[in-house]
Amino acid sequence: MSTPVPTNSEQPQAPPATPEQPPSAFKPDPPQVSDNAERVSPAPELRDLVESVRQLEQTHHQVREQLDRISHERAYRDFSMLRLLAAMLQAIVIGLLVVAVADWVYGVSAARQLVTLAFAGVLQLGTLTAVSAARWSS
Repeated sequence: MSTPVPTNSEQPQAPPATPEQPPSAFKPDPPQVSDNAERVSPAPELRDLVESVRQLEQTHHQVREQLDRISHERAYRDFSMLRLLAAMLQAIVIGLLVVAVADWVYGVSAARQLVTLAFAGVLQLGTLTAVSAARWSS
């Protein structure tokens, strides 16, 4: 004896797949309140407790906003003209050092090399000053 093969209409169908919701999207249903519960007023101690919980939630919300703001400020610093100046001076210093090395390779006078290196040194001090001033101002 063979068993009958079910047709498509006889096969049980699975429920349609639903996309999974992230845990943050889960919102429980509000509790059901009966008519009798609405007529009964809560005890004074319970009212004080509820008010305390509300104050704690409000304080928690304020602290969380403050922490988020501080985190955002650390992640995204404001534009600083002093940092821009320091970067430009550093690029000029590197260029002057390349010129001094090229002068040495091609046999240019030592006096010219020393003037180039001295100027690069002065600009490097300017770079360091701009960087430290930018740190103190922020």
